[in-house]
Amino acid sequence: MRQRDFLLHISPEVRVPLFRRLAQAIAQSIREGRLRPGDALPGSRQLAGQTGANRKTVVEAIRELEAEGWVLSEPNRGTYVAPVLPERALPDAPGGIESPRSEVAGFEVPGHLDPLSAQVPGALYLAEGFPDPRLAPAAALAKGYQRALHRHGNRLLDFGEPMGSSHLREGLAGWLSARGGYPVQADEVLVTRGGTAAIALLGLALLEPGDSVAVEEPGNRQAWDALAQRGNIRLVPVRVDQEGLDPEDLERVLTRQRIRALYLTPRRQYPTTVPLSPARRRRILALSEHHGFAILEDDLDAEHGFQETLDPPLAMEDLGRRAIRVVSFSHLIAPGLHLGCVVAPAHLVDRLARLQRNLGWQGDRVLGWAVAELIRDGDLARQLRRARLVYGDRMVRLMNRLRGCFGSALAWDPPRGGLALWIRPGLPVSTAAWVMAARVRGLVLHSPSHFFLNGEGAGLRLGFAQHDLPTLDEAVLRLEAALEDAAAIASRGR
Repeated sequence: MRQRDFLLHISPEVRVPLFRRLAQAIAQSIREGRLRPGDALPGSRQLAGQTGANRKTVVEAIRELEAEGWVLSEPNRGTYVAPVLPERALPDAPGGIESPRSEVAGFEVPGHLDPLSAQVPGALYLAEGFPDPRLAPAAALAKGYQRALHRHGNRLLDFGEPMGSSHLREGLAGWLSARGGYPVQADEVLVTRGGTAAIALLGLALLEPGDSVAVEEPGNRQAWDALAQRGNIRLVPVRVDQEGLDPEDLERVLTRQRIRALYLTPRRQYPTTVPLSPARRRRILALSEHHGFAILEDDLDAEHGFQETLDPPLAMEDLGRRAIRVVSFSHLIAPGLHLGCVVAPAHLVDRLARLQRNLGWQGDRVLGWAVAELIRDGDLARQLRRARLVYGDRMVRLMNRLRGCFGSALAWDPPRGGLALWIRPGLPVSTAAWVMAARVRGLVLHSPSHFFLNGEGAGLRLGFAQHDLPTLDEAVLRLEAALEDAAAIASRGR
């Protein structure tokens, strides 16, 4: 791989964080052709020495460049300029009125606040895997919403109970008890604005600056970012394999440092979809009891199973009450439904409710009442049964199309449930380059580095649940064309 000597002209504007100025300087070198597609960037140590920045600042700059599509990072290859640059791949932004006002904040913005990824108009999004909103019980939800306003509008439009309406908490407690196999009381349920908000709230409540949190790797970057809102939190990766999180690797971590909490997706690991094996569930609970760390159990996609019986929550086996459960209705019914809950001991729920009230994070109480009606009337259970059949068909269709187009070049384990397929590519081109070429073709996926804390790893998550069968067929055709594009670019760079 080519590595060119180049000078970086870093802006002296001290109001802009150094990592952002460094990223801007590298991007400008790419725009001006001093760094070309395929060129290798110097290592973080060399860049730190060249610029006078520390290595952490350099790593933050590289992460920002990767998020914006300027560079790719791969194991055993390092970081290099992307074959297709973002300013060529995406349409220009519409023009506006020139203003003398600065485009950046006049104060330092914390480095853990990453920018939003650029959106691609008209693209197919397979990056995550969400429920199909077309399958949501919209008519029943609208009826419940209207009934709630008509009968209880004055009460529901007031501030209300900090823990969420008792009507919804009682409904959730009954539903969680019936499906989880263990009793849940209404005073153990806190209604939140969604699963991610619940994780951020738990991070603010349970963690102190400097604390360490063990997380799965590959894992859920959105949850990592939510936990990082506490500031100065150290995320420690723990290996995941075909049986879920590896407790032996967790033990190795625990011998080196104190862990305040473990973020875990035991029923449907994100992003691989594998369930945590029974033996590992017991071992992790024992480690939590012995070392005194909390378990943040995220029920992400757990209720979407392709078999009659679902894996039970870890909290069912947790006699020591160390597991705190998070449930998200955006992953249960539809992505736009910003509603979730925390299931925890009542004394913790009371403290979480106070913190949530102080932050102003209470959700839509009318929506909460309508969802309680869905639970009471059986609409939620019927929707999940229907969705299970539809999502199962879509999963089979995607696997058949991938097998027909790529043969043995892609490997996967058929999931027992979930909303996505975890792919292990064995291709002649890098997965990161393939993802970039797919984006140009109008197909948005996460680069493998999205799921790994250090940016190095392999794997691709293809979300199938939100797309109908013809759309999945089109997505696979775009994947196939993108692979040809990436191979052609790679051959020109040799």
